[in-house]
Amino acid sequence: MTESASMDVVRTTDQLAAQGRLLVDAARRAGSRAPVPSCPDWTVADLLRHVGEVHRWAGAIVAEAAPENLDSAALLGELPAVAGLADWVADGHRLLVATLRAAPSDLECWQFLRAPSALEFWARRQLHETSVHRMDAELAAGTAISPVPRDVAEDGIDELLTGFVPRPSSRLRSQRPCSLLVAPTDSALRWWVGISEDPPVTVREQRPADAVLSAPAGELYPALWNRAELPGEAEVVALWRDSVTVRWS
Repeated sequence: MTESASMDVVRTTDQLAAQGRLLVDAARRAGSRAPVPSCPDWTVADLLRHVGEVHRWAGAIVAEAAPENLDSAALLGELPAVAGLADWVADGHRLLVATLRAAPSDLECWQFLRAPSALEFWARRQLHETSVHRMDAELAAGTAISPVPRDVAEDGIDELLTGFVPRPSSRLRSQRPCSLLVAPTDSALRWWVGISEDPPVTVREQRPADAVLSAPAGELYPALWNRAELPGEAEVVALWRDSVTVRWS
């Protein structure tokens, strides 16, 4: 696995296309008024508004090769009525996928996590943004979370642990230093996370740890993103559940 993406941009974008279709299908099944169990303050309508906004925001940054962040609210215009939100999200998702497929490999634009290239960053970020919210839509519909291919799961774990978790804004802190090893049972990849009063530190290697999360990558992926139960009852696992939230900027 490289510094950022383990999958090439073509495969990442193909997976983004598939995840977006699944999200819209699940949202239609759930209905716009259904609560989203994994986002307690949201209904499906709120979920769709968020996804539609993020897709248009990311697509505009890529399409314009924007050197700075763009105001997502300024890009939206008038939002559709609740009954039209699913179609609106589907349209924005298709445009995002088309924009990523048309973008040059040497794209230079604003991004907020390190990556080998801006195009890899945006394809990867939007894949996991969409995949995680697809899980939300499925939970709202009362159905089981659909599995993803193992390489997608590994990549989503890596983005979370090496991209979001170590940021200075991370709430994952502990007065008593502790550590967590994420060890998928169907993969040779390992992530060690050191937790203290300072920002967490993640390294891609196996080290002794206070708690070990071990399950197939496809099960760890939703669990680490707090869309499924984490295995184990160790104190550090409880700390993770209570502390890890992801904001896209």
